[in-house]
Amino acid sequence: MVITYVNPVNRGSRKRRHMYDIIAEMLDNAMNGRLKTQIMSSTNLSFALFEKYLSFLLETELLKESDNSIENIYKTTGKGIKYLKCYYEIRNLLGNRV
Repeated sequence: MVITYVNPVNRGSRKRRHMYDIIAEMLDNAMNGRLKTQIMSSTNLSFALFEKYLSFLLETELLKESDNSIENIYKTTGKGIKYLKCYYEIRNLLGNRV
């Protein structure tokens, strides 16, 4: 799955991201625990697309939701950290060309 989005800084340029890149970006952003809106804005995804990825990450236990007294915080799990290690290892092997 390849996602196209418009860069908010330069609306004329488009950047294509693979789902593996988006997942890594979400997991990396949630490493120390973040709010849903913080993760969504840092990944620059629409709400609908973000919700699909969030559901997938929760179902596969790459991300967990911890309920505090005010808002839900999302944090990368051990399995998610393992995903990130493999993701960055593959990118290094391929010279960041993917």
